[in-house]
Amino acid sequence: CVKARDCVEEATIVSDHQLIRKCDVEEVIRESKTQSRGCVMLLLTLVFLIAYAAVTYTHEEVVDGYLMQAPLRDRLSEGMEDLLTIEDIWTWMETVYVPTFFRQADMYGDQLNRSEWSRVLNYNQMQGAVRLLQVRSPRRNCSHDITAHMECFPQGEVSTETFGRPLDTIRIDLRSVSKSEDEGFAIRPPPGGAGDRRLRSLRPELSRYMPADGPRGDAFRFFLHRRSPREEIEKRVEYLRARRWLDEQTQSLTVQALLVNEAQGRPKMDKVEITFFFSRGGGIFSSVHFQAAFLERVSNMASVATDVIFLLVLSVF
Repeated sequence: CVKARDCVEEATIVSDHQLIRKCDVEEVIRESKTQSRGCVMLLLTLVFLIAYAAVTYTHEEVVDGYLMQAPLRDRLSEGMEDLLTIEDIWTWMETVYVPTFFRQADMYGDQLNRSEWSRVLNYNQMQGAVRLLQVRSPRRNCSHDITAHMECFPQGEVSTETFGRPLDTIRIDLRSVSKSEDEGFAIRPPPGGAGDRRLRSLRPELSRYMPADGPRGDAFRFFLHRRSPREEIEKRVEYLRARRWLDEQTQSLTVQALLVNEAQGRPKMDKVEITFFFSRGGGIFSSVHFQAAFLERVSNMASVATDVIFLLVLSVF
C-alpha cells in the first residue's frame, strides 16, 4: 500500500508542474548552503593572502632591504665576472673589497675620525672584523694509471695541514702584520680550549637560536680588524699574498663582514658573505649573499595592526 501511495503521489507530481517534492527542496537547500560556504571560504582565503602579504611586507621590509643591499652588491660585483685566477682575486681584494670596507677618508680625501672608520657606502657601519676563511684540499698523486705522474687535489676531501711559504723567503716584517707566523696558515685550538675548561653543552632545541659559524671547523681563518689603520690592512693582505695563502689546494674562500644600518628603515644588521669556489676545471665561481637581522621587533603601529589582523584571520581558520 505504501509503495502504491508513493507511486500515485509521484505520478500526480509529474503530471502537475506546480507541485514540488520535499526531498528536491531539501537537496536545493543543501546545494545552496554548500555554494555559500564555498564563497565565504574563497573570501576568507583572499583575506588571508592579503594579510599574509601585508605582514611579510611590514616585517621583512623588502624595499628597505633592497635599497641597502643592491648598491653594495653592485659595488662588490665589480670585476667578479673577470675573475679567473688567484692573482685576480688578490687584485679584487686590493682594489674593490679593502677600499669599500676599510674606508678611513671622506670623498674629499680628509681623514675621518676613528669612530667613523669602515663606513660602507656612507651609511652602513661595519662591526667587528672581516673574516677570511679558506677550505683546502690535500695534495697527492693522481690515482689513475695514465695520470699517476700528475698531482691531484681531491675536492671531496679536506686538508688541515699547516702550509705557507717560509718567512725567510719574503721581504715582510712579520711583527708589523701578525703576532704569529701560524695565523691563517695553521688550525690551532684557542687558548684555554675545551681541554682546559668545562663548557656548557648545547641542547639540541636551542641550536637554531645560536649564530651559525659559517664554514666547518677545518677552515683556515684570518682576520682584518676595522680599527686597524688602512696601511696595516693593506700590509696584512700583502702578507697573505706573499706567503701564498691561496694556491692550487684551495677549495673555497669565504669573506664575511657584519654591517649595521639605522638610516634606511628599521635598524638592521646585515651579514655580507662573499664566497669564491675554485673549480678543478680551472675556473673560479663567486656568490654574494646577504642575511639580515632586525634590531627592533616592529617598525610602527601599522606593523602591529597587520599582525592583529593576521591573527584574527588565522583564528577563523
